[in-house]
This record gives sequence, C-alpha cells and structure tokens, in this order.
Amino acid sequence: MHWRSGTSNTGSGITLNPITRTPHNATSVLESDIPVVAICGATAGLARIGVLNDRYHTSSVAAYLGGQPGYEGQSYYRNSRAVSDGGLVTAGPQSPVQFATQTLRVLGLASDSILQAYESVFCNGDTSAYAAL
Repeated sequence: MHWRSGTSNTGSGITLNPITRTPHNATSVLESDIPVVAICGATAGLARIGVLNDRYHTSSVAAYLGGQPGYEGQSYYRNSRAVSDGGLVTAGPQSPVQFATQTLRVLGLASDSILQAYESVFCNGDTSAYAAL
C-alpha cells in the first residue's frame, strides 16, 4: 500500500490517510483502544514498525520475527498458539482457530463458554460442543 501525502484527524487522536481513510500505523490504533490483530506474515509487519517491542506476542517462530528490521521484542515473544495483550492479538499460521477465538474475545463478541465450544469443535473435533454454539 502506498501512502500519499496529507492526513486528516478523526477527532479521536487517530490520524488517517486521506485516500484510504485508514490509520497510519497500528501503534496509534492500539493507543486509541482499538484492537489490532495479526496472524502469520502480518506479525512481521507489526514487528518492523516496533508494535511488538513492548507487547506480548507470538508468530510462526521467534526466529522469523528476530530477522525483521526494527524488531526488539524478543523478551515479549511467547511460544503459544495465540497471544492477546490488551488490544493486540497475534498468532502463527498454524493457529487460525485460536486466533479467531482470541480476536472474538478481545472484541467482546462471544462469551467464554461459546469460545470454549468453538475451540472444542474446530480444534478437537468434539461434535458434542456444537450444541453450545
């Protein structure tokens, strides 16, 4: 994506690109209490702009992020399927169900019991959990 010069402010402190009307970076979005989620290669983009330098996160493997310029968040890396830290949700490519679960949790779109059933069905093949969905 190419940014064009010029900005506009939403009044909430988020500066938007005037063409795409999207935030200029994920840090300003997180600071405005708006969730940012990234899975697989998208975690590298967050690493390059420093978003992962002071927030718990995960990705494919630690070495993948370690090779990204601008990444200094090694001490915050967690070897987990999905990680949520405040409004930031990250996951590796092998964890789409856990990524979705954490994203839904952060957005407040499902109860813990629904999210548990979701993981039971789609990760463990537990068809008895369909009733809870």
